[in-house]
Amino acid sequence: MNEKKNIIEVAEGLIEGAGDAFNYDLLDPGIRETVRRLRAWGFVTTDSGDGVTKLAQGWSPDEVLDVPHVFMQVANGNTIENEATGLLELLRGAGVPMESQTAAIIAREDGGPLYGWIDAMFDPVEGTALIGLLGVDDSMWPEATP
Repeated sequence: MNEKKNIIEVAEGLIEGAGDAFNYDLLDPGIRETVRRLRAWGFVTTDSGDGVTKLAQGWSPDEVLDVPHVFMQVANGNTIENEATGLLELLRGAGVPMESQTAAIIAREDGGPLYGWIDAMFDPVEGTALIGLLGVDDSMWPEATP
C-alpha cells in the first residue's frame, strides 16, 4: 500500500530529524506528549503508536500494536540494563504508574488500573539494543487532563 510506504518513509525521516525538526503532528495523537517527554530526557525514539489510531484507520491488528508504545535505541556506550532501569526511574519519578509486564497485562485484561511496562531487546546478530515503553499513553502522565 502506498499509504503504508509513505508512513514508513516519514517515520524513517523522523528518526534522523532530531530536535526542532521533529514533527510531533505526524505521530498518533495519543502518544505525542509521551514521545516529546522521552526525547526531552534524551532518548532516541524510533517507533511509536497510541494503540488505537492506526486500528481506527483500518490497519490490520496483525500490522500494529494494540497498546500504546514507544521504542527507543539504547545509547552507545550504555548497557540495556542501565538504559531500561534509568527510564523506569524517570517514569516513576514523574508519577507514571509502572509495573512488571506480567502484572500490567493482567491488570489491563481484568479491567483494573492501567500500568506501563518496559521491554528490553537485544539483537546479537546486528548488535542493536532497543527498549520499549508499552502501555503508557499521554493520559497516564499525572498532569494530563482526561
